[in-house]
Amino acid sequence: MNKITFNQASASGLPSSPGAYILGNGSKVHYVGRTDDLQRRTREHLNNETNPRLRAASITTMWYEPTRTVADAQRLERAWYAKYRPDCNLLAP
Repeated sequence: MNKITFNQASASGLPSSPGAYILGNGSKVHYVGRTDDLQRRTREHLNNETNPRLRAASITTMWYEPTRTVADAQRLERAWYAKYRPDCNLLAP
């Protein structure tokens, strides 16, 4: 799993490929997600966050894992959700 600081500068270095990701601060996991484009989705979280719980969580760190397919990303997202039980996901995957 890769780790970056959750900001615009770091987002520009992410791959534009499918993947699963975790948003948190310190060692606390707040959100688990998947996407068909890690870079685009990270920018969406940074610029247009509509989840009030996630917006209030003061996210500082992102862990991510690029995958070959969105289906692979979905399997990883489900496993991480079960393992970490994030407090800001509005719906379970």
